[in-house]
Amino acid sequence: MISGMETAAGAGRTIVGFEANGGVLLGTDVPVGNRMLTRLPTRDAVLPILAVLGSAAAAGQSLADFVAPLPVRPALSDRLTEVPAERSGTLIRRLAGEPDYATTFFAGVGDVESLTVIDGPRFVLKGGDVIHYRASGNAPELRCYVEGASPERAAQLLRWGLDAASRVVR
Repeated sequence: MISGMETAAGAGRTIVGFEANGGVLLGTDVPVGNRMLTRLPTRDAVLPILAVLGSAAAAGQSLADFVAPLPVRPALSDRLTEVPAERSGTLIRRLAGEPDYATTFFAGVGDVESLTVIDGPRFVLKGGDVIHYRASGNAPELRCYVEGASPERAAQLLRWGLDAASRVVR
């Protein structure tokens, strides 16, 4: 992830990475008001907390009032273990690079609306559901992250995502 952040930063972009465990990696310096928040390319779980608290204070709102208008999107994640990197890599490359393959792959769960490929293929389906695959950087695992309109939909997407990937990589 760090090498990808450095490559993107070289292109003059502001780089922030997020991990499902709450970690944040700041890949570039970022101006905040009249000060500079220097890059921190290591896991930091305090930064997002401070960012939200600072934003609420700047808006003159309590934290509860500041976050009240935000949409709630239940998110879940899990993984398939003992998946060799070459198998997870093949699935990820095909999903990210072959639109017809991705359309067929997702036919059982929904129509693909958009795809981003930063840190693995992340598909947004019509209606806003999200399914994101990425290979683990430190274990023979394929990870699946989902967002749904309800907790039940998120659970359904996760089951589907793991089952669909398992049929391909096992």
